[in-house]
Amino acid sequence: MSNNYVPFWIKKHLERLNPKDANITFNKHFFKRKHRNIDEEICIETIKEGKVVMFRSLWPGKLVFEKYSGKEHLTYTIVAFFKSDRIEVRTAWKKEGR
Repeated sequence: MSNNYVPFWIKKHLERLNPKDANITFNKHFFKRKHRNIDEEICIETIKEGKVVMFRSLWPGKLVFEKYSGKEHLTYTIVAFFKSDRIEVRTAWKKEGR
């Protein structure tokens, strides 16, 4: 198996709801975790420009996105669920470095 392998169900979700064009909403759980100091705009940017982490994503609709910000030296991780008409952000966190 090569490093470029993407499971069929992930391809299907990404084709159905393109993260660059999709409606992105936030679950109430996300707002309860304000101590993590992650802005909604950073979450949207991570989903639109970040990469999908295959080993953390679970079938049928949970995808994990990551994006590294070199200027801030932080990696943002977003857990999102693909619904029928939108992408819903459940939780997010950041860590130093890659």
